[in-house]
Amino acid sequence: MELDYLLRESDAVLIHTPLTSKTHYLINEEKLRLMKPTAILVNTARGSIIDCEALYKALRGGWIASATLDVVEGEPLKPQDKLLLLENLLITPSKWNLYEYYTAEGEKTTILMTTTEFYTVTITEVRATENENTYYLELLLLSC
Repeated sequence: MELDYLLRESDAVLIHTPLTSKTHYLINEEKLRLMKPTAILVNTARGSIIDCEALYKALRGGWIASATLDVVEGEPLKPQDKLLLLENLLITPSKWNLYEYYTAEGEKTTILMTTTEFYTVTITEVRATENENTYYLELLLLSC
């Protein structure tokens, strides 16, 4: 099945491909214009697979409904990046680091640090999954 057909027909496009010379800017302005105006684009692969300038145009222009990016080209984004102004774009950090410390009152607190921001969180549940190297974390975001 061809990519153009998939882009035209899909309600959601999830990208899980390695970055190669063939996939660099695989999703560009031409491809974004093929998608439904109600479509959702999700990239958890590599940032350079999507042309961010074209994505900005697509989201601003209503070519697609929304996008979620776990990765962007040239991470981390600068605070003034115009992508961050879009209400129909969710950017999730691909790298999370947890740091625990105790407050002056003796309460254990955890800081969740991403590549660009700090969050204070409470871990409400931690349990092992079937894969012994993977854990399920249920986090309660307290402040940012």
